[in-house]
Amino acid sequence: MFESVSVLDERIREELDEHRFYSRQSWVPPTVTADGDPVHDVVVVGAGQSGLALAAQLKLRGVRRVVVVDRQPVDEPGPWSTFARMPQLRTPKSIPGPDCGYPLLRFKTWFCSAYSAQEYARFEFIPLPLWRDYLAWFRRVLDIDVIGGTEVVGLRTAGAGQPGGHLELDTVAAGGGGGRLSARKVCLATGMTGAGRWAPPDGLVDGLPAHTVTGAWEPVDWPSMRDTEVAVIGAGATGFDNAVRALEAGCRSVTVFARRPFPKKDLYFEMWRGRDDSGVRPDEAGHPPADLLDALLAYHRLLPDRDRLRLLDRLFAHGRSPANPDYLARVRDVERIRILEGCPVDGVDYDATAGKVLIRSGDRTHAVDRIVLATGPQPGLHHRPELASLADRVLTWGDHTAGARTTPPELAAYPKLTTHYQLRAKDGDDAGLSDVYSLADLVHATVGLQSIQHVAPVVADHIAAQLYRDHLPDTLAFVERLDD
Repeated sequence: MFESVSVLDERIREELDEHRFYSRQSWVPPTVTADGDPVHDVVVVGAGQSGLALAAQLKLRGVRRVVVVDRQPVDEPGPWSTFARMPQLRTPKSIPGPDCGYPLLRFKTWFCSAYSAQEYARFEFIPLPLWRDYLAWFRRVLDIDVIGGTEVVGLRTAGAGQPGGHLELDTVAAGGGGGRLSARKVCLATGMTGAGRWAPPDGLVDGLPAHTVTGAWEPVDWPSMRDTEVAVIGAGATGFDNAVRALEAGCRSVTVFARRPFPKKDLYFEMWRGRDDSGVRPDEAGHPPADLLDALLAYHRLLPDRDRLRLLDRLFAHGRSPANPDYLARVRDVERIRILEGCPVDGVDYDATAGKVLIRSGDRTHAVDRIVLATGPQPGLHHRPELASLADRVLTWGDHTAGARTTPPELAAYPKLTTHYQLRAKDGDDAGLSDVYSLADLVHATVGLQSIQHVAPVVADHIAAQLYRDHLPDTLAFVERLDD
């Protein structure tokens, strides 16, 4: 490893400079709007781990007029700096991430240069503060242009897909005021809410006093929960993160409601651990099994739809990120949490006289003081501000399978993307939709980190190829001038 991060930075810059990586110039011909504003090659919406990886992959391909927009401040992206309450990531530290297989950009390389190989050996899962630091370093060393504190609130495709056309994005800054960005291509890398938003399930907590219910995606007043009885609705990883935090805050009791019985195995982890073939191939005994999850992440998008749906049915039979014995064994103080598995919540009321929230589940009613909702994103592309005006045009999996079969409920609201992660039109009238790429793929959004190396290069390759095709006349004109 390297003796310091500055030495590592110097090595990375030395290698990438050979490919003109840090040049602001792009092989995509520059252009401006009718008002004289620059048209970016690509605007990436979302500066989290996937958005940064995509920006880096585009720059590697010579597409360098790239800007990344995020509503969080620079280097405070997504849940890692807001409502993520886990002490560490849930994927093993060895999993490739935004580096997409480039060794000098891996978390391990950065950490061992910033700290030491001995300290790296002491943990299996990356502590959350270190992941935030790593992503900030990744952005800085690759000189990725991020506009922080800015939300994209509108996206127009009029004129896109035509010679000289482009996409337009309306933005609002945190301090007020709006602006507009123009781009040849746009990629939406908005994380777990790429196909929806954080919100309570419709009607579930209507009428409850505001102080009795909090979304896991919101700031939580933990000191006010001391000596209270708390219910967490939702038994995924986020639910247990919040249950543990409630215990740390001094709650009298914490109950987690799980709508389904827990599966016996974590299917994603089992696929990652792989299948041991040494019983069939004795010469392979003693060698690690192959990572089957890698194959799924790389090639699942290329399968016929019927085969994709067969596997998705199985993967999501127990929900998006279900608890299981292996996972529960890693939950701190799990023995102090009351877990009600297979107990869906039928309704929630409020007893004003007793000052209690009443949770109805089956034939039982549970009285608590506070509720934390860990029910996952509320689906619906119309909930996405940048897609609100386009949502009715975008083909979803629910549209695609309507009348033919039952679609997994987790999947129905997700866009039915092309194999290169482009939006598709319901009626076949593209009108610029294919210039909008989205990482709102259910498998990618669920697996997260390990899928980045399989998604970002595919999207970057296709964007670069499309830009080259679109601007072939410029290339021909350049060559013809050389012949003059």
